Amino acid sequence: MRWVSRAHVHVEELLDGLGDEQMVRDSALPGWSRGHVVQHLTDNARAFERQARFALNGHLVDMYDGGQQGRDLSIGRGAARPAAHLREELRLAQQALEETWIQLAPEDWRRPVRFRNATVLDTALARGRRPRAHPPGQEHAAHGCSSAKPKHRPPPRRT
Repeated sequence: MRWVSRAHVHVEELLDGLGDEQMVRDSALPGWSRGHVVQHLTDNARAFERQARFALNGHLVDMYDGGQQGRDLSIGRGAARPAAHLREELRLAQQALEETWIQLAPEDWRRPVRFRNATVLDTALARGRRPRAHPPGQEHAAHGCSSAKPKHRPPPRRT
């Protein structure tokens, strides 16, 4: 899963120069600020870590603690946090996910998870695509980011 680790590092590098002012700007995702995107990436890493950890014990759990409503609340609340906090939480969540994956034996990657009724491997494949699908950094201004401060909006429903 080195390519996922590289994607994680790339996202962290994109975020390194973003301050609070840039984090509240609109992202390329309609209705989401960059803070929403970073919080979503953080929550997604935690959710995939949770899926793998429970799968190792033979249990299926919801993707997000509190289901879709819990996910939406976390993204909405987290988006307004200071940029430094968002960056650190993302770093810690990605690190915890990678540490869990390192513990997996080859057969563990085939264990079922509730995410899309798939396997642990499918969560890794989805995670590797996530940073490219949701670019939070400033050089993506050409992809729809603007300098306007977003109005308070509920986060879009995405997985």
